[in-house]
Amino acid sequence: MNFALNPLRLAILLASLSPLAAQAVIAPIIADTNIAAANAGTLVTININATNTGLMNFDLSTLPDGIKPEDIAKATLVFYVKTVPTGGKLQASPITASWTETVVTSANAPVFPFSSLSATSATISANSGNRYYGLDVTAMVADWVGFPANNHGLALEPDSISPVSLTLDSKESLQTSHPAYIEIVLKGPSGAVGETGAQGPMGLTGPAGSAGAQGIPGAVGLTGLTGAQGIQGIMGLQGPIGLPGSIGLTGLTGHQGIPGIQGEVGPIGLQGPIGLTGDKGDKGDIGLPGEQGLPGKDGADGQDGAQGPQGPAGADGQDGAPGAQGLTGPQGPAGAAGVKGDTGAVGPQGLQGLQGVPGTVGSFPVGTASGDIQYWNGAQWTMLPKPSINGKTLHFCSGIPSWSACTTYTIGSTGPSGGKVYYVDATGEHGLEAFLTDDTGATWSNAIIAANAHGTGWHLPTKTELELLFEQKAAVSVTGTNYWSSTAASAANAWAQNINNGTSASGTQGNFVKTSSFAVRAVKVF
Repeated sequence: MNFALNPLRLAILLASLSPLAAQAVIAPIIADTNIAAANAGTLVTININATNTGLMNFDLSTLPDGIKPEDIAKATLVFYVKTVPTGGKLQASPITASWTETVVTSANAPVFPFSSLSATSATISANSGNRYYGLDVTAMVADWVGFPANNHGLALEPDSISPVSLTLDSKESLQTSHPAYIEIVLKGPSGAVGETGAQGPMGLTGPAGSAGAQGIPGAVGLTGLTGAQGIQGIMGLQGPIGLPGSIGLTGLTGHQGIPGIQGEVGPIGLQGPIGLTGDKGDKGDIGLPGEQGLPGKDGADGQDGAQGPQGPAGADGQDGAPGAQGLTGPQGPAGAAGVKGDTGAVGPQGLQGLQGVPGTVGSFPVGTASGDIQYWNGAQWTMLPKPSINGKTLHFCSGIPSWSACTTYTIGSTGPSGGKVYYVDATGEHGLEAFLTDDTGATWSNAIIAANAHGTGWHLPTKTELELLFEQKAAVSVTGTNYWSSTAASAANAWAQNINNGTSASGTQGNFVKTSSFAVRAVKVF
């Protein structure tokens, strides 16, 4: 069975899809069956096991115009499992050719090879039926958005390693009303870049590296000429002289030892008085050096001479091990939004898909009288017989021609699906109806499931549809306070509305954490 969205529903969905925030869009199923020897398109169940493969196709026209593959944040296939005789995993793969729900059999089934777009579910336990399951099909949906001609739906079959056997509800199961659908979460614009956070504290200093090798001493410079001796300064008091010991033989010079750790600097002693500086004598001629005399006994230590010039620096020692990493500073606040980058170049044209299996030749109805009209009802050609009397006016009701006047609705009247009408367009033929009662309060994701459970077309209202419901709350008899909408505000929040707040034309709306428990009222477009 095929169906399409009427113009009003499409307009309301597009009005609710604000480009300023991430949001969820539901892609409804338009065809589902399983491959068997005889066509199973009208059955209320879909069998998936070693001999049967499920086929599903979805309507992506609910997405806003201009959506690109990179705008898809996540796409989840949601399906209702009725029975699970054997536990295991499911595998979903894209179908490469077109197929028809009421015609497909094992003899003309399309192909669906495993590819990079395929997805595998988590393990589904045996005897765990009568509940919803989800499967991530983001890559598959992104490919359909980028290349619409590739969208022939997907095939569900047992995983080759851990095969499962189960039964799903089809969209023809009107008593339980659990058709599969794809929930598509769209990306919002990039968040503002945060300001740079404060620098974290400096890490601890690492241990000092080992000392480098001693550099080669520089050559000793020539001894300068001795100046004339100045006037003797006043001598300090001499301490007692110890008895001289015997002089031992001079040993060989040992190798330079490794420098020890430098000790702490001692306190500076008091400075003695400075002697008077003598007059500088004339420079004398340099005499010839005499022969080396015998070494005399060591005299008392003289005063320290002036420090010689700086020798060349030794080679650097090896780097010490790095110190421990300092603690990370706190996250800075979000910065201003960056300028949008230029649109990237268009990628190369993908390969053409495989030729689909030719469909069966359809029949064209033949009129029986002058004045009969042929029209296309969205699935096949249909005949409208001529009116029984002259002067009748042809009406178009929801796109279907009729010689009778179209049914019109008013606010508060009973809708075509039994709900209360709370919005109609200018013709009175199309609008929105609300379910007669609230569902039990639930979190956001469970609210979507509860609203969809009322049957085909029933859903959780969008932010815009919820505003219209508030304006006609008396006609619908809402009794709760906060009601969920299906419009997401972010990955963690979604929009809700206080229906009982009558202080403004649109009530009080805000976005709340999706795990909050709010009231649920399903609506439907007609």
